[in-house]
Amino acid sequence: MNSSPPRLNVLFLIRSLGFGGAERQLTYLAKGLVASGHDVCVAVYYLQGPYLSDLRHGGVRVVSLEKRSRWDLISFVWRLLRLIRRERPDVLYGFMPTENLASLLVSRLVRPRIPVVWGIRASDVDATIYGILPKSVYKLQEWLVHAPDLVISNSHAGLANLGVAANHGRSAVIPNGVDVARFRPDEELGRIGRATLNISADRGPIVAQAAVAFVHQVASLDGIAATHGGGRLNGSLVFANHV
Repeated sequence: MNSSPPRLNVLFLIRSLGFGGAERQLTYLAKGLVASGHDVCVAVYYLQGPYLSDLRHGGVRVVSLEKRSRWDLISFVWRLLRLIRRERPDVLYGFMPTENLASLLVSRLVRPRIPVVWGIRASDVDATIYGILPKSVYKLQEWLVHAPDLVISNSHAGLANLGVAANHGRSAVIPNGVDVARFRPDEELGRIGRATLNISADRGPIVAQAAVAFVHQVASLDGIAATHGGGRLNGSLVFANHV
């Protein structure tokens, strides 16, 4: 008897694949799902960004929705609907507020209805600093937060800001993942970095020495805060002369 989990067809929706925390986490997740035997497609508004090749190398299909501008809405929705009808995904997973709203909208326009997952990737966002449109998007996401089938946040604060209780059946908190094969100590790169900044090999004051070196080399730098173990701040800020 085969007890392996069923193969899923997952469609992710994200604006682009530029540098960013959400984009990196989507890349980890999509590649991990493919490695686990699932079929994954990532739909992007704009086909750009450094994670594009990373996804394709990991066996993830990436499809551009060819969005021409912010106001290209009707044709964008039509292309997304065509993609959904072609892919017939088991799950439609939005990443970030506009993608969450778009996934909810199109899921109501197809039959049978597709389960929708929202990805909440930030908390305590002051959307007013970005203008009236982003503010409206965040407010609409807050109003409709109980409409998707599942809401996944990378923090408890992200759910709390939306008035959602964690792990109540239709919500979950999954912390960000880290690629430990990539982000690991590298003695050779450390040696090169210390040589570039003219920092001694003595590991004790290395952070303070690096801070001083950066302050002197980067004119626009305001300051550096250094910690040492346990996440507690044990050193004072090193400020540039113009601060």
